[in-house]
Amino acid sequence: MIKTKKAVSFIVRALALIAISAIIMQAVFKVVQRKESYEKYADFFDVADQIDVLYLGSPHVINGVNPVQIFEQYGYTGYNMGGHGSVMPSTYWELMLALEYCNPKVVFVDTYMLEKNYQYIDVMDEDATADELNTSVEQLHLNMDCWPYSDVKKAAIEDLIYDEDLHQDFLFDFELYHERWTELDRNDFLRLNGTGDRNLLMGAEQRTKVHGTYTLEDKTEGLSQETVSMQYLRKLIEECQSRGIVVVTMILPLAELQPWDMAVAASTEQISAEYGIPCLNMIQDTSIVNLYTDLNDSGHLNAGGMNRVSAYLGKWLYDNESQILTDHRGASEYSRWSDRVIQMHEAESSIVESSDNAYSALLSLYDETTFDYIVYVKGNSSAYGNVAFLQLIEELSGTTEVETAAAVGGPYLLLHGVADGIENLEICGDQQPAPFGSKLGNITYLGLPDFAAIYVNDDTQNNLLDMNEHYNDDVQILLINRETGQVYSHLCFSL
Repeated sequence: MIKTKKAVSFIVRALALIAISAIIMQAVFKVVQRKESYEKYADFFDVADQIDVLYLGSPHVINGVNPVQIFEQYGYTGYNMGGHGSVMPSTYWELMLALEYCNPKVVFVDTYMLEKNYQYIDVMDEDATADELNTSVEQLHLNMDCWPYSDVKKAAIEDLIYDEDLHQDFLFDFELYHERWTELDRNDFLRLNGTGDRNLLMGAEQRTKVHGTYTLEDKTEGLSQETVSMQYLRKLIEECQSRGIVVVTMILPLAELQPWDMAVAASTEQISAEYGIPCLNMIQDTSIVNLYTDLNDSGHLNAGGMNRVSAYLGKWLYDNESQILTDHRGASEYSRWSDRVIQMHEAESSIVESSDNAYSALLSLYDETTFDYIVYVKGNSSAYGNVAFLQLIEELSGTTEVETAAAVGGPYLLLHGVADGIENLEICGDQQPAPFGSKLGNITYLGLPDFAAIYVNDDTQNNLLDMNEHYNDDVQILLINRETGQVYSHLCFSL
C-alpha cells in the first residue's frame, strides 16, 4: 500500500512537472518569436467570432482598406488580411487559415500579381535572385508565424515551400527564433499578458507620403496564359462559394502600371464573370481616388487613398450586401471595434505633428475629427506651381480657390472649423478682409506677397504666423483644440 501511494505521488509530481515545464516552454516560445506577425493579427484572434468581412490580398490591401473606418461609417465588422508579398497561393492559404477561426459573410480578394506563374515562394521563377527568394520567405513568416500549428497550416507550408528543410521553421519556429535573446525588449515580454504592441486598425497600415504623379494606361486583353495564380484564385472563389460566402474580386488603384497590370485587371474581370461574382476594378478609377494625391508610391495607397477606397467599399457593401450584414455600432459586445474608432481619431493629431514634410502633414488632415486647423501658404512660393500640392489643398477645402491664389502668386489662407459659421474659409491673394469672429476670438488677417499676419482680439504684438525664424518656409499649419479653441501645435515646412 505504501509503495502504491509513493508511486501515485511520484506520478502526480512528474505530471505536474511536465505541465509546468510545458507552460514555461510555451511562454519562452512566445517571448522569442518575432512580434510583427502577432501584432498584425492580435485583434483578429480576439474578435474572430465577430468578423463578417475579410479583405485579402497583397500589401496593396494592407495600405488600401481600413476596416475601422468602415465600421465607423457603416457598422460592418471586418479584418484586413492583406499579406506582405502575398501572391495568390499565399492569399488562398491565408483564407483557409482564417476560416478555422471565423465565418465571414463576405470576402474581398485583391488580384494584384495574378500574372505570377509559380506555386513555391522559395523557388519562384527562373529569374528570381537569392535576395528575392530570401525576402519572399521572410515575408511569408510575417503572414504565417501568428497561426498556431494545425493540419491546415501544415498543408499550407507543404504547398507553399518546396524546400522541406524550411518546413520546420514555419511549423515549429522556436528553432528559428531561439537565438533572439540579444534582441529582446520590453514589448517581447508584454506579449505574455496580452498587452504587447498590436495593430489598432484591424490589420491595416497607413502610409503618409504623396507620390504626386501618375500615367493613365489603356485597357488591354487578359493575360495570354492561365497562370498558377489564376488557378489559386479559382480555388479561393470555389471555396467561398461552397461555404455560401459572398466573394468579390477587386483591383486597387495604381499610379504607374507595369505592362501586365491592365492584363491582370482584364483577366480578373473575365474570371469573375465566369463565376458570376462582382469585380471592383479600381486600378485607375479617378472617380474613386485622386491619382495625384492618394498614392504613397507608384503602387501603394496612402492614408488619403485608403480613406477613399474604404469609403467606396463600405458604400458598396451597404448598397449590395446590407441584407446579410448587420450594423453593429452601439452594441456593447462590439466595444473593441468602437474603441478602435476612438483610438484611430486620437492618433490623428500625433500623425500630423510627426510629419516631416508638407505633403504628409496635409494628407494627415484628411477627415480629421478631433481638431481644427489653419493652413497658410506664403506669397510667391514654389508650392503654387506644384500640382500635387495644390490638389491636396483642394481636397481639404473642397474648392479650387487655391488656384486663384496661385494665379496671383498668393498668399493663401485656409481656416477649417475656425471661423464662425463657415466650415472652410479661404482668403486668396493680397487681401486684408474685415475682422471676423472665430473660436480663437476676433481675427484680423493681413495677407501680402511678402508678409502675413493673424492677430486675435487686436493683439498686434502676437502674430499667430511665424514671420521671423520660419519666414522663408512655404507652409505653416496651426492645429487648434476643438474644445478649448487654443493653438496647441505650429508646424512649418519648406517644399
